[in-house]
Amino acid sequence: RTLFTQQGSTKHYRIYRSRLAAFSYIEANWVRMVVKNIRKIMNEDQSTDQATVAQQPLSNVPAQPDEQAKKNNTMLMVIVGVLIVLIIGSLFAFASMANSPEARLSKALTNLRDAESVALTMKADIEDDGTTTSLSGGADIIFEPTQASLNLEIDAFVTTIGAEVLFVDGNYYVQVNGLAGVEALLSQFIGAPSTVGLSAEDQAQVTAFTDAVSRIVTELDGKWIEIQSSVAKEAGLELDAQISTVRNNYMSLSDVEDALTINQVYEDKVIDGKDALHMQLGINPARAQEILVDIFSGVTVGDETLTREEAQEGLEDLFDNYDPNKDVFEVWVDKATNQLVQLELRVQDGEEEQKITLNMSEYNSVEAKTAPENPKTLLEVTALFAPLLEQFNGLGADPSALLELPL
Repeated sequence: RTLFTQQGSTKHYRIYRSRLAAFSYIEANWVRMVVKNIRKIMNEDQSTDQATVAQQPLSNVPAQPDEQAKKNNTMLMVIVGVLIVLIIGSLFAFASMANSPEARLSKALTNLRDAESVALTMKADIEDDGTTTSLSGGADIIFEPTQASLNLEIDAFVTTIGAEVLFVDGNYYVQVNGLAGVEALLSQFIGAPSTVGLSAEDQAQVTAFTDAVSRIVTELDGKWIEIQSSVAKEAGLELDAQISTVRNNYMSLSDVEDALTINQVYEDKVIDGKDALHMQLGINPARAQEILVDIFSGVTVGDETLTREEAQEGLEDLFDNYDPNKDVFEVWVDKATNQLVQLELRVQDGEEEQKITLNMSEYNSVEAKTAPENPKTLLEVTALFAPLLEQFNGLGADPSALLELPL
């Protein structure tokens, strides 16, 4: 009981106790039968010995220490056998409980909570009016000290755009790839810029616009951009403090698995070489919302700290559209390590289905990140956008004015 209570699950203890009680009942009846037969045999032997003694003179009755020792040895062997069966039965009941789907799911959530680092990949297919947009990416997170990398690739229309974000020593580093496709994407919707019939002034503006876009693409495509910690802090992007708060809140919770129910257990599946238990889960919206409120309460964004009431208000509509008959949530747990290896969520919206698959490939083995060399500064980047912004919002060409914009 102490073991189960330390793991924060009295529910599993009750299940284990009931199974053990049923097994012990079977054992007890078997033991009673064995003891009854032993007594019967001993009574028959005793009756036979008494009859033999009655037929002989007392002076002729010899001592029989060998037969008595033999009976004692037999009794000892029976007792030892009964004890062995009891021990094996108890171990079998405990092992059965420890390897149950409920126990594996609980342990997987605990292992995720206690992980020092985790690497994951993601794929999402989003359908809208018959068009599917695919997103793929991945993330590496080290919790203490906080380091993270995030990469995302969007396959939309005629182009693929990729982005990568690093968080190292409080600074953010951003890299965007595939910007050359933006020009093709724009031409797909608005056509190639034309100066036919325009005044000289308008022609100059069109030329300035296309030159500015080309320069931005050339200067930024595949280049790293640094956002220093001071700027990130003003924008409320203190990732290390925010992750630390969320993780500490999560580690203080117990019975997180109460938000989930196992609806179905499927055949095991091999994922990334790991033999995984495949389960379909149901979500308890009220309990899930309560857990998320506990996790995000106290997170600081800029100068504001999220209160419990604000977290409750922000999450109250999260599960309004959850339909257990249409929305499917499945998980795969590595049977060797009891670690989550894959999650999949499928949401049905009319005839369209949105699917997100999350694969957790590594635990506790993510390598430390290093800042890229010679990144562009935020001031250099805003200077590139100054000509465009000058035309649209009248801020002027002074790049330092652009730093006043909210990030």
